[in-house]
Amino acid sequence: MAASSESTFFEGTEKLLEVWFSSTKESEKPDLRTVEMSEWKKLMKLVNCEIISQAVTEDMDAYVLSESSMFVTERRFILKTCGTTTLLNAIEPLLKLVKEKCDGAAYSLGRINKDCWYLYTLDEKMKIFTKEVSKDGKEATHRSGIDKIIPGAKIDDFLFDPCGYSMNGLMPEGKYITIHVTPEPNCSYVSFESNVPQESYNELVMKVLETFNPGKVLMTIFANKESIASQSHKDLDAVLDEGQYSRVDHQFCMFKNYNLTYTYFTRPV
Repeated sequence: MAASSESTFFEGTEKLLEVWFSSTKESEKPDLRTVEMSEWKKLMKLVNCEIISQAVTEDMDAYVLSESSMFVTERRFILKTCGTTTLLNAIEPLLKLVKEKCDGAAYSLGRINKDCWYLYTLDEKMKIFTKEVSKDGKEATHRSGIDKIIPGAKIDDFLFDPCGYSMNGLMPEGKYITIHVTPEPNCSYVSFESNVPQESYNELVMKVLETFNPGKVLMTIFANKESIASQSHKDLDAVLDEGQYSRVDHQFCMFKNYNLTYTYFTRPV
C-alpha cells in the first residue's frame, strides 16, 4: 500500500491545441511573433509546464517545453502537451493576450487541419531516450536516427532526466516536424507530426517505422482537396497492409474543406 500511495500519474499520450488568428480589418495584421517571451512563459505556467529552449526561422518560432512543444507563426499557435498539463487553461488567456498585444480578432478551430499527423505506440528501443544511454538530446537524436528522417531540418532537441525526449525540427516556409518520446515501460509512446506536404508519404512513414519499430501504429492524414497530399493515403495504406503490419481499422471522412484518413495497424506478435 505504501508503494501505491507514493506512485505518481504520468499521461504519455498528447493533447493538442491549435488556434488560428485573423483580423477583421485589412489594415490590421496580427503577428503572434511580436508577443514577448515573458508573456509566453506566463501562459505556460497556467498549463503547468515551462519553456526549455527556443529555435527560430524566418517563418516560425518553435519552443521545446518541459511537456512537449509549442509553435508560433504570424497567425497560428500550436501547443502540444502531455503528462499532467492542463492544456485547456491556456485558451482564454491566449485569446486575451493576442487581443492586447496584436490588436486582432481571434477564433479557435474545432479540428486539426494539417497535411499529416502520425502517432505511434511502441515498447522497444526506448533506452536511447534515457540518461542511462544518452548524455543529451543531440546524442539521442543521432543514436536513434531521428536526424535522418527529414535531413536538413533545424533541430532543437532535449533529453529529460532521467528519461524522456522532445524535438522540434524547423524548415523553410513554416514547415516543421516534432517528435516526443515517453520511454517509461508502463506507458511507452512516441508521436511524430509534420505539416510538410508530399505527394506520397511512403518513404517518410517507413523511415519513422524503421527508427522506432513500433508494435502499434495509429496514423491520421489531414489534407485539403488542393493539397498534393490529397491522394497520399491510397498507396500508403497498401504499403503498410502488405508489410509486417496488419490493418485493424480504417476510416476515410470528407469534410467541407479537407479530408481525413484514419488508419490503425498492429504488428502480429
